[in-house]
Amino acid sequence: MLARLATPLEAALVCCALCGCTAAKPHVKPLVEVDAIFDVPREYRVLTSLPCAEGAGLVYLFSSSGALYSFDPDSLKTRRIGDLDCSARGQPFSMAVDRAGVAWLNFKGGALFHASIRDAKCKPVARYEPRQRGFVNFGMAFTSTGPDLSEETLFVWTGRPWWRPTVAGAGPGLASIDQKTLVTMPLGHDGPANSVRRGELTGTGDGRLFAFIDTRPPRLAELEQTNGHVKSQRLLPSLDIGIGAFAFSFWGGDFFFYTSTGYGTNSRVHKLSTRAGTVTQVVDDIGFTIVGAGVSTCAPTGAKRGRTVETVD
Repeated sequence: MLARLATPLEAALVCCALCGCTAAKPHVKPLVEVDAIFDVPREYRVLTSLPCAEGAGLVYLFSSSGALYSFDPDSLKTRRIGDLDCSARGQPFSMAVDRAGVAWLNFKGGALFHASIRDAKCKPVARYEPRQRGFVNFGMAFTSTGPDLSEETLFVWTGRPWWRPTVAGAGPGLASIDQKTLVTMPLGHDGPANSVRRGELTGTGDGRLFAFIDTRPPRLAELEQTNGHVKSQRLLPSLDIGIGAFAFSFWGGDFFFYTSTGYGTNSRVHKLSTRAGTVTQVVDDIGFTIVGAGVSTCAPTGAKRGRTVETVD
């Protein structure tokens, strides 16, 4: 791990410890500063600190019943945050989480909602028009972008519509949704990957984008962010999606897959270790059906976690 210089706050604390001082309790801001240095899969340092909300380093799960959970991949523990009051708008479909601790929720029919990862309070995304450019239901994820990876982009991916035969060709493919204008901008597609109907996305803090694609067997693919083409892929024969729900996330250098084999069956969790190259089942029954998983770009990217500290005035 790269060494780093002490922050002004740390230097002040050392001075107080050596020289003695009396200070009022500092005012803690609602955001945290993430020291974004990771060892695997690639080492990098962003030029500015990331403005990450408290809790933005965990994985968040969206259940078929419309409940929001947090998931800690280290301990494999879940915590129920609450029922999403926007779930009355239809069947939950997918989820992404941004650095500010806002979950972006997609429902069947195309509706898009915001929900807080703290209390599951939910509201429609103002000015978003569903069904833009053929994107109704989609897998979605945020990925770090920009020269210093300090920005983040919301990507969405969908395959062919259910009414279109496989031989008719690919579906809409990859797009981005502008967070200010809420316009969906198609970027392109990879024909073979988009000949299927279902796929999910996950992004990373070091600027990569992955798809979990419902083929037989399922496969994991890294996508080009500019055109949706598959850069590399791996078959996952040990995972069984069937007709059930599925989602996945990248956290701490590894992939976590959430799959159920049929409607109404609880999800299992498998872990793909990028170091060992092995897939193992780590949770046999998580207790509910997972239809979406979201992880922000504040989550650790490597096996050695980025240190999180509070920012103070």
